[in-house]
Amino acid sequence: MRNGTCAIIFVLLLFSVSAYSPAAEMIQLTALNSMERIGQNQEPYGTAAVEIKAARNEVESFQVVVAATKENISVVEVEVSDLAGQGGSKIVKDNVRLFREEYVRVRMSSPRAELPPGLYADPLVPFINPETGKPIEPLNESSERWGEPVKTSGYDMYAVPFDVFKGQNQALWVDVHVPKDAPAGTYSGVLTVRARGGISEQIDVTVTVWDFTLSDGPTHRNHFGSFGNVARSFNVEQGSERFKQIEMRYCRAMAEHRINPPIPDYLLPEVNGDGSLNIVPERHEALKEFITGFYVTDFEIPRTRFARLPGSTLRPDYKTISEADREKAQRYYRDFYKYLKDNGWEKGAYVYMLDEPNLRGNYEQVLVLGQIVHEAVPQLKCLVVEQTYLQDPSWPDIDPAVDIWCPLWSFLDRKTMSTL
Repeated sequence: MRNGTCAIIFVLLLFSVSAYSPAAEMIQLTALNSMERIGQNQEPYGTAAVEIKAARNEVESFQVVVAATKENISVVEVEVSDLAGQGGSKIVKDNVRLFREEYVRVRMSSPRAELPPGLYADPLVPFINPETGKPIEPLNESSERWGEPVKTSGYDMYAVPFDVFKGQNQALWVDVHVPKDAPAGTYSGVLTVRARGGISEQIDVTVTVWDFTLSDGPTHRNHFGSFGNVARSFNVEQGSERFKQIEMRYCRAMAEHRINPPIPDYLLPEVNGDGSLNIVPERHEALKEFITGFYVTDFEIPRTRFARLPGSTLRPDYKTISEADREKAQRYYRDFYKYLKDNGWEKGAYVYMLDEPNLRGNYEQVLVLGQIVHEAVPQLKCLVVEQTYLQDPSWPDIDPAVDIWCPLWSFLDRKTMSTL
């Protein structure tokens, strides 16, 4: 009897040892919302599970912090399961996108910033290559024999594998797209992190789907500039087919997140020497497809080249625009507005006249450009990025020329805004 008892105790001890895995404690997972940012060397914090809420046809995001608590770890895989709801409904994992947050060095802090220079998570590196639909392979350089040409494959920036050193964090960004037909309710699943050595850890993910559906496009007007700098960043020629492909991917990403994408120049009508437009059928059809497919709500009419900005070598004195060029400029705006109206796009049309006019001459230029536009098309809106009060009391009032004010947040002024 005594021997039998010892055998049972031994078996229980063996089972408890096999069930306990000290390796699991090497990874700590915590959840953050999409508005937080954690430092690489910061003490890990967050909740023990992910809980987000979203409407149908909405993309909601969260973060998972991977912290190495005991020793260095090398993560080789991150996976999110299907999110199961009631009655067999589910949000399949194809609706979930994973990104690794890259830490970049900020060497100089902004004048009003509360945080010092240091490493901050900013770029999102996708786990799946948006061009190929496959995982992004790490950079690899090799040659078959010594002295032979080196063959390069993969990319310098990739999502996995990644190392997390003891006492450090690696944040992951997760986008969850709720399908239009998802029944309202609660959906549950797990996010799993696997590291070398058979180490893995999970964190629960819960998504509450509200019983209403968002529209496909943006619900407010917005402008985020263009992608002219893409050429330099990607080392491609501006206007080349490769440039257009990259530009279109940026536009698609903006549209997916309900941000109005800028319209590429090559989709717009050609401008004749007299200011009139030449409607190229192929361009027009591509523009219609772009506006419909990306839910474009705002249409920026590019500034005419017949009324140059100050500092132009062709026309340094913007206040002395010739009558001929003034006529061309107004013909351009009239034709462009008619083109938009004929296609039902005129309600979102505007002219971006100037960005942050910080000189008296800039204020004078706004008045000149605004007059040209409003004389040509009174209903066409003019936009200026400037506060609603004069930067200098001695400067001219530009209110008659401006229809859309875009002040910086720190320069919002309720008193002058109420009088517009």
